[in-house]
This record gives sequence, structure tokens and C-alpha cells, in this order.
Amino acid sequence: MSAISNKPRIFITGATGYIGGTFLHIMLELGYLENFTISSLVRRQQDTQSMLDLGIIPILGILANSKLIKQNASESDIVFNTANCDHLVSVKAITQGLIE
Repeated sequence: MSAISNKPRIFITGATGYIGGTFLHIMLELGYLENFTISSLVRRQQDTQSMLDLGIIPILGILANSKLIKQNASESDIVFNTANCDHLVSVKAITQGLIE
């Protein structure tokens, strides 16, 4: 997206996985992109183009990158963590980002 959007922002972890991918596609089918800017954490470079093709802003990184996770959570209005719920580093980063 080249233009700055005033839409509320959703950040999703795990969107390339089974649960997160299903959840993301349901959101797209329901027209969430009309009302929200959606970004997604992706681990692999090749997944960035797939996200762009869907209209999703890819955030290249891993769950262990707490600074990246915290930053994106703090810049978002809504966060869906559909990645590893037992990954304490990322869960803490999301929580800290949402508090700020």
C-alpha cells in the first residue's frame, strides 16, 4: 500500500499457518480489507508476495524478534495471535506493545 490509511490496523501472527491462514481468508471473504488495514508476520521472504497479492502488508520476521512484534502490536488497534500461543517471548512482546 502506498497511501497512508486512516483505517484501524489489524496485526496477525501465524497467518501463513493452518489456523491463521483459515482465519485470514475468512476475514478477507467478509470484506475486512474495506474497513481495516491488515498486516501479517511472515517468516519466509517468499510469503511476502503472497500476502501482498491478498492486500495484506507483510512484516518479515520471526516470533523471537520481540522488538519487531512489540512495535507492530503497539501500532495496531487489534492483534490476533494465531501463531504458537506457548511462545512466551512473542506473547510478552504483544502484550507490552498493546499496553503502550
